[in-house]
Amino acid sequence: MRYVVAYDVADDARRRRIANALEGYGDRVQYSVFEVDVAAESLAAMVDELERLLELPADALRVYRLCGACEVASHSLGASRRERPLAWIV
Repeated sequence: MRYVVAYDVADDARRRRIANALEGYGDRVQYSVFEVDVAAESLAAMVDELERLLELPADALRVYRLCGACEVASHSLGASRRERPLAWIV
């Protein structure tokens, strides 16, 4: 399943740690926004890892699930940092 993860982190060092952790799960599409494609058990592990890195209530993190129809209907304008291939050849 595909998810969008967005965060607002007050501290530079914590922000870097969270970005580094998310790079292990998906693609950075904006400075504080990632798209990840993970199974349910990997999602739980990712959220647990990120929760340990956050300092609440100063920081905020949201995870949005993208259904297939939502992903197909989404639009992207301008430069993208997404490194996902346009097609898979099998």
